[in-house]
Amino acid sequence: MIAALLLCAAALPPEEAPPCAAAAIVHGKGDSARCFSTGFLGLVAAHTTIAVPDRLAAAPLATADLFAYPFCLLSGEGGFQLDAAEKARLRSYLRGGGFVLASAGCSSAAWDASFRDVLAELVPEAALEPLPEDHPVFTFLFPCARPVLVNGEAAVLHALVIDGRIACIYSPAGLNDTASLPDCCCCTGNEIENAGHLAANIFLYALLGGES
Repeated sequence: MIAALLLCAAALPPEEAPPCAAAAIVHGKGDSARCFSTGFLGLVAAHTTIAVPDRLAAAPLATADLFAYPFCLLSGEGGFQLDAAEKARLRSYLRGGGFVLASAGCSSAAWDASFRDVLAELVPEAALEPLPEDHPVFTFLFPCARPVLVNGEAAVLHALVIDGRIACIYSPAGLNDTASLPDCCCCTGNEIENAGHLAANIFLYALLGGES
């Protein structure tokens, strides 16, 4: 359902198409996309004719607002837990056609562990698997053949596949934007070098109904 709506919106002329809804998930701890490279929205707007919002909305897991957004970000630093209602909404969102792009801010090991625990509980029938280097998400708009950290180390993206559809793409390394976010607490040595271009590719891949 969500993918079909997105395809219809993307096919409309820019002056007729509503901006494709995108949001940052906020849960009890308050984490959101504070340090995420949200400049990808501007990249998509500049290099395609698809209508995109100027900024991310906030989608609290405490409410049903999450389901208004077919594309959501989930990021943060440090360990976290979700309450029962938040878990139920996120489970329904992932299984119902929503797409989550997740990233451990500052490559936070504690956040990574918490996120993996949440997914294992919510979707026990699926598991995060590394995306192959020839996956179209790496070349959908910008060439990002092999994501690397700013220190040159290789970075690996993972996908959560539910019923043949990628419901979540996850980066244990930070998809951060510290260069343009002076108040961000992130360590610049732990972020993916081409984060903006990579996020733009993933956004379009999800928007246009990409499959596994």
